[in-house]
Amino acid sequence: MSRLTVSLLCVCIVSTVCYAGDAPDIEAAVIRFFSSDGSSRISGKGEFIHQIYKKAVDVNDLTKGIEFENGRHRETYLRLMSKMHTLDFSMKEDTNRYFVEKYYYDNDKVRKDRAAISLDKIASIKNTGIPDDLDFAIHAFDGSKTISLETVSNQDGEAMVADIVNEKIYVPNFHLFGLNDSGKDAEIFLNAIKNGQYTLKGFNKDGLIHANLEFKPTPMMPMNLEIVLDPSKDMVALSSKLYVGNNLKSETICENYIRTDSGQWYPKVHISRQFLTISDKLIIKTYEEKFEVIGEPVDFNIPIDDKIFNPEIPYGTSVNDWRYKQPAEYVINPPDQSALDVIEDELVEKNRDSSAVQDKKITGDELLDTNEFGTRSDDQMEADGKRTTKVLIVMIVIFVGAFAGFFLRQWYINRKRLTEDRSKQ
Repeated sequence: MSRLTVSLLCVCIVSTVCYAGDAPDIEAAVIRFFSSDGSSRISGKGEFIHQIYKKAVDVNDLTKGIEFENGRHRETYLRLMSKMHTLDFSMKEDTNRYFVEKYYYDNDKVRKDRAAISLDKIASIKNTGIPDDLDFAIHAFDGSKTISLETVSNQDGEAMVADIVNEKIYVPNFHLFGLNDSGKDAEIFLNAIKNGQYTLKGFNKDGLIHANLEFKPTPMMPMNLEIVLDPSKDMVALSSKLYVGNNLKSETICENYIRTDSGQWYPKVHISRQFLTISDKLIIKTYEEKFEVIGEPVDFNIPIDDKIFNPEIPYGTSVNDWRYKQPAEYVINPPDQSALDVIEDELVEKNRDSSAVQDKKITGDELLDTNEFGTRSDDQMEADGKRTTKVLIVMIVIFVGAFAGFFLRQWYINRKRLTEDRSKQ
């Protein structure tokens, strides 16, 4: 299970159902929670302090006492553990990182601005807001492309660099806006309930619902979810713990709920943690993320300027444009020489037929690709595959023919020798 599962448990739900009485139905409440995906929120924005902790885990500790069939089996196990527990085996010591982040979304469009800060700056930013001198890296998806813009250091000092790809920006903390991008993690729980493949226990205490959901997505992997819901705040989650077998896998805590101007409830503090059990005894915290609302409050269903999702690239910026079969590298120039002319000239030169000079420019359909980092599209891959198959068939036919000819020649020679030997006798 990815940490998206943990994040999902803190989704702030816009509920349209009112629960009568002091003791809401536990099963109905849990189903309502997992059925909601935040799709009623078409836009939103927010500013946060984002803290990330990662623990350095020794590979030898992780594989101690485990017998592997071969090296590949061991590598597969380590990749699985890395994905499940957010581990980085290259780390030699624990790390703590701190960021100021701004998020915007409007339907399919999304933008994330991030700036690294030091621990001693957090208190000041909480009290006085985000300073103007922070250097933000920008990642913005406008519905068709993502522009990543940041300042990097080189031998000449600092320079602006931009990357452009056709893929949508990946924003792991989608729960910040109550959105469920994939829905796959929630469906695991929801389908278990709908199919009756679960055991649900719970009770009502002090106006809160305490639910324990046990189910088996696979026969060999029982899972147990402990979750606390608040009916008075549209059935939001206050906390949750996820167990795989008997081992604690993750924990989520949501604190200090506020009501946005558009009516939704939202936690000012969101904490998600990952845990790893070694040798069925030692439980260690391997990963923790904490988001805390700062500056202007989070809000939803508000007008957002479309320019936010298509940021202007400053003059002098070095651009790596990965949307083409042959990636383009160019510099944004003043209006007298547009970036588009530079792109087209460079692409024509790179894609020029060496056997004959072509005067016309290559069309956009011939240049654009649907995959990130200039990889080939599915249609192109299929066409290449067919050509490769034809070549292989021809080569096999030639090889078989040559082998058959050689075999027949040797048979003829041996046959002739045998005849000659018999005649001499």
